[in-house]
Amino acid sequence: MFRVGMRADAETAISSLMAKGELGFVLAVVATGVQRINERDGYEAGDHALAAFAGRLAGPIGPARRLFRWSATSFIVVSRSLRKIAPGRIDGATMAVFGVWPVDDARGLFDRIDEYVASHLARDQAA
Repeated sequence: MFRVGMRADAETAISSLMAKGELGFVLAVVATGVQRINERDGYEAGDHALAAFAGRLAGPIGPARRLFRWSATSFIVVSRSLRKIAPGRIDGATMAVFGVWPVDDARGLFDRIDEYVASHLARDQAA
């Protein structure tokens, strides 16, 4: 079984890249439709869907690519390589890549990721 870090771990990993002056990438992935699964089939089914979703994202996790749960239905992959970040198309998900620039403010990046996640969750709930 793969290990999924939590949001605080993700923020630490991103901040560490920035502090070291290293360029990196964050793939934010929102599991759209989990709320419908929860409503239709129950929370246990939704939890199974999220576990399968995380498994699909896990891929070749290692020191250069790490998976974190950002919120209830979103995950991020932090990587130093853009080639290693993309898992390909995942049904029931929306994705965006963010650059981790050493000169940027980490809090600003976290806010942009939060805005992306919130906008897609709101759009999914409105559908």
